[in-house]
Amino acid sequence: MSNPSHEEAWKKLGEACVLSAMFDSPERQSFSQCLPGTRIDLLRTLRQTIREENRRIIWLSGESGSGKSAVAYTLAEQCRADNLGWKPNATRGPEIFQHPQAPPPDNLRRMQVAATFFFSRRDPIRSTTERFIPTISYQLGLLHPHAKNAITKAIVDDSTLLKSERSRYDQFLQLVLAPLRALRNIWKEDPRTMIMIVDALDEVINSGHDSVRELVDFFLRALQQKDISNFHIVITSRLYTYIQNAMCSSPLVLTLTIENFVVHQDIKLFLQTSLDEIRNIPFSSLPQSWPSDDTFQLFVEQVSRSFIVAVTAIRLLKQKLSSEMKDFLDALSQTQQMTTIDELYRHVISISDHASEGASLLTLIVSLSQPLPVDAISSLVQYDARPFLDSIAAIVSAPLTHPVTTYHTSLRDFFGDKTRSQQFYRNPSQTHLYLACACLRLMVRTLVTDICNLGDPSLVHTEIDGFYEKRDKAISPALAYAVTHLIDHLREATPDSTLRGLLVSFVKENLLHWIEVVSLLGVIRIFSPLREVAEVISTWELSPEQNIINTLFYDTYRLVHHFSDPISDSALHVYHTALPLCPLETKLREVYKAYLSTSNTIAVEGLDRHWGSEVQSINIPGPGKSVECISSDGRLAAEYSRDDLTSAYTFIELWDIHTITMVAA
Repeated sequence: MSNPSHEEAWKKLGEACVLSAMFDSPERQSFSQCLPGTRIDLLRTLRQTIREENRRIIWLSGESGSGKSAVAYTLAEQCRADNLGWKPNATRGPEIFQHPQAPPPDNLRRMQVAATFFFSRRDPIRSTTERFIPTISYQLGLLHPHAKNAITKAIVDDSTLLKSERSRYDQFLQLVLAPLRALRNIWKEDPRTMIMIVDALDEVINSGHDSVRELVDFFLRALQQKDISNFHIVITSRLYTYIQNAMCSSPLVLTLTIENFVVHQDIKLFLQTSLDEIRNIPFSSLPQSWPSDDTFQLFVEQVSRSFIVAVTAIRLLKQKLSSEMKDFLDALSQTQQMTTIDELYRHVISISDHASEGASLLTLIVSLSQPLPVDAISSLVQYDARPFLDSIAAIVSAPLTHPVTTYHTSLRDFFGDKTRSQQFYRNPSQTHLYLACACLRLMVRTLVTDICNLGDPSLVHTEIDGFYEKRDKAISPALAYAVTHLIDHLREATPDSTLRGLLVSFVKENLLHWIEVVSLLGVIRIFSPLREVAEVISTWELSPEQNIINTLFYDTYRLVHHFSDPISDSALHVYHTALPLCPLETKLREVYKAYLSTSNTIAVEGLDRHWGSEVQSINIPGPGKSVECISSDGRLAAEYSRDDLTSAYTFIELWDIHTITMVAA
């Protein structure tokens, strides 16, 4: 019989992991895998090296667009096929398998894909290491019930283990090393090599250097354990100095450079296969003799320097009508301006509809704090983005309902470097200014009191029938983005009179609405850096608007922190509890006094005149406990304990202020 506490722990782990980071996620399938018959030498080298016990970490480095992710994906597929006793179908691709009568000849020891994590700057939850360990742990638990039991027992024994503020090494010990040991003991009679694949380590942002060093250190510690001898890690990244420094500190690491493996013939095979597919599309007007040998050879010479150039060129060709393809390929083969990915990006943009405006839109898209679907982007920028995105489909994927994504993160680097994007360069601070103004316009236009028509402020969200359906119907993805990420863009924007004017209107009319929707979305934490935003605004060129903007932002910061519990549980409490009970002489109370007449709370006496020195009151469980200091972002509180009044401090407890749970000791 299953243990309810263990099942609940497993559920929590599943909620903490990033399914889209796994190599076979539907979000990744269309982007990268090796064409059958290509990368044979490199893949063979990787598999042979994995069997050498003395080199436990294989670091595959290479330039942007060299095909590292495709190799990582294909290696994972091959190892999964080996473990299942299958082999790839050489004519259909690595995703189609045939079951053989006997194991593959080179199957000296079965290779088990233990876990994968594909980092990506395109996705906020895959661009940090915060959820790396839960994601790896969840995959290990799927391999065998004993591994799952080791994981869930650790979570049941320590309820704070999944907290992001918890020691990462403690998480690694309990959630990764423990199940690996369990798996090794299980498979003593059926020895197999377990492989973890970590792709695009260079895509980690937000203190990425420290996070990368920390992860590599965890890996090295794990692989030095004698009872984890059957475990290998394959890591891919660009050849950045900080990654090289982390990798080269141990003899356990073997470095392979993807450029050392000849790819010209692989790219030629890819181009030939792709052109054959295009020519054989039903009802195509292309002759079987297309393209001519001379044209094909010129085409290969133009785009065979890297896979990303070749793949992008084929996507560009596929956008054309079959009647246009012959002339277009001839022109593409003759030009001398598309041998690098930067030249190809500039060409794709320049021949698109409304190139200048489109470059600005692309810059906005790569500057978003999180990806958005086309409709949401159109709502944010207030024009139809679809026509332009369709015209640059060779470099951007814009499906109907899923978020718009670039096919390769090098496009973000391209727009961030003026020497690369040239005439299409846009100043980042101006881009964030545009996005901040777009967020403000959308919120001023859309936000209203009780946006979801919940009605009864006495009910908490969990007591309202169909709460999530009502919320998602009333709050569009574009509005949710604006509400959640306005602060991100304000911090990076160069101010102008338009932004100042929008901010004044917003703080005078919509601050309470903003708090309401933030509560509905469950992202109250976004207000933690609001003080920092006020400090940034105070550095802007002096203007009459600065004082009222900063004062109301400060009042909002204090209000949210002081009343975080009721506001988090019920969004309408911002009007009926928080505002009526805020200090009498705050600017927020003055500007929004009209709401006091309809509030369910009437304070007769006892209210302070101004905000006190205390930002937030919290009760820490246990006798005689008190907060000694608060972290600068307002998220954590430290409590020092002594054995007696005369002894030195013996330990420190770290508490999450918003959830009142201990996250470290």
